[in-house]
Amino acid sequence: ATVQIGGNNVSINLDTDSLQTIAATIDALAGISASVVTTTVDGQTRYQLDISGTTSFTDANNSMRAINTSYSSEKSPGR
Repeated sequence: ATVQIGGNNVSINLDTDSLQTIAATIDALAGISASVVTTTVDGQTRYQLDISGTTSFTDANNSMRAINTSYSSEKSPGR
């Protein structure tokens, strides 16, 4: 799937890309930062893709929602 972040097209393959790989791809964009952050909710560790440097997102296929970008995610960053 292709999403647009800060005016840049980013290809994401949810079948093969880990959360760390997606973060690194986004982090390589000029002026945009992305990282995987860890939170614990009710004793359960969750991973979240944190993106900063833009508020412009286009995700027609809901790929970023599938990994719960800006929300907690059960997907391990090392997948």
